[in-house]
Amino acid sequence: MLKGAESESRSALSIRFLNRKKFQISLIAYPYQLLFYQPKKKKIELYRFDRDPAEKNNLALQEKELVEELFKLVPDYETVLSRKKIQPLKYSPETLKRLKSLGYME
Repeated sequence: MLKGAESESRSALSIRFLNRKKFQISLIAYPYQLLFYQPKKKKIELYRFDRDPAEKNNLALQEKELVEELFKLVPDYETVLSRKKIQPLKYSPETLKRLKSLGYME
């Protein structure tokens, strides 16, 4: 699990609609929050809740490997919008190993 996390229930996915064609996706994998816009991922944001609760320091450029790993956890947005049942976030053995090697997990 990510450091500081009590359980996998500290992961969440939300979608905020800006208009009919553009929306923001937020993935929380505590202590991180990944934000990006669809249909184009023009602006990507990554914040760490425990160190930056006001979300002022975007870590996306500094933590590119973590951003890539977190993107693997985001379900296809068309699936999300179709209201099909989405499985809870589960980390693959490869992702777990990678996050551990980066020091994000114990």
